[in-house]
Amino acid sequence: QWQACEQLLADGLTMEDVFGKIAAMQASEVMRPFYDFSAWPMANSQAQADLTIGTSNEITQMHRDRKVMISDLLSSLVVKATGQLIFGEASKPSGPVLWLNHDIVARRLNASHAHSKSAAPLVA
Repeated sequence: QWQACEQLLADGLTMEDVFGKIAAMQASEVMRPFYDFSAWPMANSQAQADLTIGTSNEITQMHRDRKVMISDLLSSLVVKATGQLIFGEASKPSGPVLWLNHDIVARRLNASHAHSKSAAPLVA
């Protein structure tokens, strides 16, 4: 999936480039106050909105085709894994409730992609 995502980027760009943009945004002085979860709920700031929208636009520009985004591919994988979990639980429930968090969805994705010899785990 890493390679599939990278193929959606413009020539010469890598997933590391995308993660670098995200990391720079998250490390920004503008974002730091929003990581104080004890202060939540808190209103967004104009600076936060400008930084987030600007970073999103920059990442969009990094794609080969603005209509075929990494987020589209990843969303389709999450929907597929979630569907597999829901239907699996419907036929043989493991309990009254199953919380579909990031970890369980990632484990389902890894399990469904383990059948391919060339498939690397989606989550380490």
